[in-house]
Amino acid sequence: MSDAIAVAVADAIPVLPPAKDIPSTFVASVKSWWTAGEKESAASEERLLRYVLPNMHLIIA
Repeated sequence: MSDAIAVAVADAIPVLPPAKDIPSTFVASVKSWWTAGEKESAASEERLLRYVLPNMHLIIA
């Protein structure tokens, strides 16, 4: 991929808000999950996919 294409792709990817801290207890985890809105859920899913898809070869191997 050329540098110009890489810059264009990087500029096209929206910046995600920072992830919340990981809850330390099960109850806190359930509360966090229960109160998460649609935007927070979508951002969380996108963070996961941005990590998993480029690293899929490491997971399968």
